Amino acid sequence: MGKGSASTVALTLKWRPNPDTSTNFRSRFRVGGTARRAKPKPVPTKPPPITRLLAQAEEWQRMLDAGAVKSRAALARTAGVSAMRVTQVLALLDLHPAIQAWIRSLPPGTPRRSVTERALRPIAGLSPEAQLVAVAGRWAHRVR
Repeated sequence: MGKGSASTVALTLKWRPNPDTSTNFRSRFRVGGTARRAKPKPVPTKPPPITRLLAQAEEWQRMLDAGAVKSRAALARTAGVSAMRVTQVLALLDLHPAIQAWIRSLPPGTPRRSVTERALRPIAGLSPEAQLVAVAGRWAHRVR
């Protein structure tokens, strides 16, 4: 064992009934901890899906505003999704700016089910004040 290396010792005893008492126990002795060392969990680097969808909505809106595509239907054909999906994603832009800022601030590793697009769809159709009330009531424990 090298200097500074951690060593673990595992001793396993198993009872084996045998008339010859000298072999009643079978033992295994292992030195060294590399065989069962837990792997460190990877650090999450991907933003939550809702953050990526909001960025996609902003990009699509820039394309529509710049005239790169003529309509939502043309955008849907370009993106390879349905026109309804384009409408659903663009609806995220109807959220109150404070809610959009909160979504952008979600850290990498945020569980994907904590804030979903499907849960935000009905909120996007409310007035801005009602949106804030709805989000505060639903995700207040997650907002820090």
